[in-house]
Amino acid sequence: KAPEFNCPPLPLPAPQSTRDIRRYNKFIAMVQRINKSTPSSRQEARQKALYTKAGTELIPPPIPRLDLMIYPLQFGRVGISNAINCGSESIIYLAAYAPENTESGPDAQAPAIRLQIVKQMIWNRANKREESKRLRLLKYLSQQVAHPNIAHIRDWREDEQQGYILMVESPACPVEVVAPWEEAEIRSFARQMLSAISALHMNNYVHRDFKPDNVLYRKSHDPKNPKHYLLTDMGQLRKVESDRMYMSLHAGTMAFLTPEHLRVIIDRHQTRHKETSDAFDPRFDIDINGYAHDLFGFAMALIQLSQGRHPVSMMGAHSREVPEENRLDHYQSQLQKLVDYAASENLDIFTSHLYSFIHKLMPKTQYPIQFPDWLTYLIRDIFKNMNTASDDTAQSLFLKHFAQHRQIASRAAVRPATFPRKVSSGRSQYHQSSRAPHITAHPAPGRKGNCMDVYSRPRSKN
Repeated sequence: KAPEFNCPPLPLPAPQSTRDIRRYNKFIAMVQRINKSTPSSRQEARQKALYTKAGTELIPPPIPRLDLMIYPLQFGRVGISNAINCGSESIIYLAAYAPENTESGPDAQAPAIRLQIVKQMIWNRANKREESKRLRLLKYLSQQVAHPNIAHIRDWREDEQQGYILMVESPACPVEVVAPWEEAEIRSFARQMLSAISALHMNNYVHRDFKPDNVLYRKSHDPKNPKHYLLTDMGQLRKVESDRMYMSLHAGTMAFLTPEHLRVIIDRHQTRHKETSDAFDPRFDIDINGYAHDLFGFAMALIQLSQGRHPVSMMGAHSREVPEENRLDHYQSQLQKLVDYAASENLDIFTSHLYSFIHKLMPKTQYPIQFPDWLTYLIRDIFKNMNTASDDTAQSLFLKHFAQHRQIASRAAVRPATFPRKVSSGRSQYHQSSRAPHITAHPAPGRKGNCMDVYSRPRSKN
């Protein structure tokens, strides 16, 4: 346990509502609880079970919980309060984070602490695939892609002895798809996420698991875009050496895989793995276009937002849960036909087949199938570029379909992971409005560096 937090909390911005003051007081109480923790109180906190909103108990992974602990990190220290959620490979905590004090002298002030989220990810070094995943993640953490719609990891720490990585992120809300979204919401989501995907691809990264569950949002100060979306969960992130790449059969989520990926899964399941229920043998990889994989998952996410659920809702579970063969085979064949029809230059032909695809897989949908022209046009162009997708395909789609936002960077900047600097508005740089893919580079603490020049492309006369 590191020394206690003796730095002041981040002051509340004006005007201060009663709700803000109440949250502020809760944060102060949380910090005091961390500072005054004892071995018995920590043990009691770690034994508390985690539950979902529906009341179902969550099973955390087999790693030691870190409730009421203070840890030094790369650029500061974090005080972990209590676990709030968990997955198959991680535990999520509420925490207080304090960056290290870079100022010196008698007038130096201690940096303010603030509420953050800490993610504790487990890994097993004995497993070659998990070890490779860990090395890719650590490499990305040291050189993160700087973009307002990509979640920024403020700080991290690797514990090799216990076998986990701690990552500090700003709090945000998960995206929920329980009913069809409004057209304005879908358009805002599509613009911001396509911008984020473009930034990753221009740096030769592929996310490999794009879906609404891996997108968070915060309230934005822009009245036209009240939600600021963030692409997160970089656990499957991979660097691409060429347009084609090898992907594991169990990478990604079933409902957002390309027809090509699904076809390989079906063939392997029916031939070499017919005697077993696990079709995702880690010994076999497939050769696939990683850029097309991200864009296809993005297109399927737009269909899910417009309808309130995925065309095959039973396939929304993790990819290791293989559905019945006939259901998966039927879904793959219908999906492949839809992608083939995208080659047609007639938008009405593709629209009719898109509606037919949804009708066949969602015959009892309670919502009318209605796609705005811009959304149908965007989905068709994504499917059309499936076989030729490269690192600049996402950027080309962004410029074509969101021409009113012309401000882009020639290449997305890669920033060393540092604590965000303040801007004149009093908010963090990474909380600014994302009306365009504004991308900047940030120097490491104590080092001078120039920001990447961002230019505006002139509007066409057409």
